[in-house]
Amino acid sequence: MENESSVAERIESLLDQEEGALKEIDFDKMIDLSAQKEAMLEELQIAGMTLDPVTVLRLRNKAHSNQGLHAATIGGLKSAIDRLKAGLRASQHLDTYTASGRLRDLAEPKSTLEKKA
Repeated sequence: MENESSVAERIESLLDQEEGALKEIDFDKMIDLSAQKEAMLEELQIAGMTLDPVTVLRLRNKAHSNQGLHAATIGGLKSAIDRLKAGLRASQHLDTYTASGRLRDLAEPKSTLEKKA
């Protein structure tokens, strides 16, 4: 059976690997590391191990840093998706402005209803 120090080193190693995967945007590795972290935390809980406060603080700081990287990655992905959507829209529509300053899509067909007095 492992001691607390060995478990803490394994958790810290996983957090360091996760940081690298986040910086490299390696989604496959992130998924694998996530499963490993869950298994290790479950193992720690089942064994009833407790880590010393200094180690817990160090691991918490690494996890918090990784959480910030996760948020930045998600924000970057959302920006990329928005940019791709804008590019797709630009390739399918031609936006212009009317004399009154309103945005008008020239690709939209005009109403074919004819008004008669």
